[in-house]
Amino acid sequence: MGQKDITGMILLDYNEIFSDIINVLMFNGENEVAPETLENAALAYVGEEKSNNAYPVKSIMDAGGVVDNHSDYPVSPVFSGIQAFCNGVLKKLPSDPDDYIRNIDQAISRHEALKTLTSNVAYMWHEEDRMGTISIGKLANFVVLDKDLMHDDMSEIEKASCLATIVDGEIVYQANL
Repeated sequence: MGQKDITGMILLDYNEIFSDIINVLMFNGENEVAPETLENAALAYVGEEKSNNAYPVKSIMDAGGVVDNHSDYPVSPVFSGIQAFCNGVLKKLPSDPDDYIRNIDQAISRHEALKTLTSNVAYMWHEEDRMGTISIGKLANFVVLDKDLMHDDMSEIEKASCLATIVDGEIVYQANL
């Protein structure tokens, strides 16, 4: 049995155990629950101290760990790569009030945040030889945004739009400009 098979078994067990909890936290009838409601659920479940210390991304990275950041859709449909990038760098979305910031000492650099969405995901999937970075011989899977993640103001990055999506080197989506 390979590593991916074992991981799949663990995920199946996890889903069976926690599916009711996840559904209660994530959904309210047919509507998604607002992030602040999830925050309140986390506060009620684990308390303020543990909730404030959630997602110790920087500490894990500083200790040599690899952190990835990708969607669990449809479990967490409120997620987007741009939101994940902003949350990694600012520990909140630019449009969120400043009092929404949690665990600010765990903020990471823009470069680190981008890696959590690209090469680190490929590493976690054991696909780093095929994807995760742009280089000769790898799959050409990437998006083209209308904002520069490394240099634009974060409030502009939050509003980023996808101009094109390339999968296996082929344009599969192109915005009408």
